[in-house]
Amino acid sequence: MKNPVANAELSQLYRDIQQMVGKAEATELAQCRKVGLGYRACGGPASYLVYSVQGLDEASLLQKVSRYNALSQAESERLGLMSTCQIIEEPAITLVSGVCQAKPAGAESTNTQ
Repeated sequence: MKNPVANAELSQLYRDIQQMVGKAEATELAQCRKVGLGYRACGGPASYLVYSVQGLDEASLLQKVSRYNALSQAESERLGLMSTCQIIEEPAITLVSGVCQAKPAGAESTNTQ
């Protein structure tokens, strides 16, 4: 049985997070950051979110991400969801034409403008 309140809140938080991040525009690589997003049943985040601190209330974003992650974990546990237990490696970050982007795991962060 699904919990429509939890699902609705998760969906709204995800939309809020995406709206806050926007295009992740930055003028320098140091403004680019990443954070784990979601929950995998075997542990760790479901994915990584790349964002820019330029013009962003980072504390508010991280608060929403934390709430999203907690709700995602609670919902997964409540439903007894399982995952592949594949570790999602933390990506490197790059700045391409003024936009923060994830690079494949193991790659070094770069700035190509």
